[in-house]
Amino acid sequence: MAFDPPDREWGGSLNRPTLNLFLWSINRNTERDLAGQRATQLDGRTVYATAPVPIELRYLVTAWSADHEDEKQLLGSTLAAVVSHRTISTDHYPQELDGLPAAELALSGTGAEQQADLWNALDGQLKPGIQVTIRTVLPGEAPIPAGAPVESLDTRVTDPATSRAAGSRRVAGIARFEG
Repeated sequence: MAFDPPDREWGGSLNRPTLNLFLWSINRNTERDLAGQRATQLDGRTVYATAPVPIELRYLVTAWSADHEDEKQLLGSTLAAVVSHRTISTDHYPQELDGLPAAELALSGTGAEQQADLWNALDGQLKPGIQVTIRTVLPGEAPIPAGAPVESLDTRVTDPATSRAAGSRRVAGIARFEG
């Protein structure tokens, strides 16, 4: 298995059947985008964390071998695995990604023009391949501890014509007006 750009130079250096997973696109998934912050508990304290960033990773999966039957077998097995698994189990995640949800796995398609551009960028050596999309999230920023609870709220307004000021103070839900 390899993750290199599958160009002529790379393909010519192979000496055994190889499945290549070429990451060719990383995009923010705006259909699942979340915004803002959410309050969570961390070590018994309330903290605010930014929402995770949903992303899509697009891979071009190709099989490389001197024997075309080996290529078909590799691609067929890969296609069966992608179709039969809707998610990538978190058991396969490195420890740094603990707590993230399982990534979604799907076959994807691109328009003929975009696919032609991709192959042109890879020296134009056309190969049968499978386009796979992985949808996952990147963690938001590190949590920020919440401040102390608000105990009172003071407001003050001034009438510009008379310069008379008035204010109010709210403590524990009770408003007191001054002026």
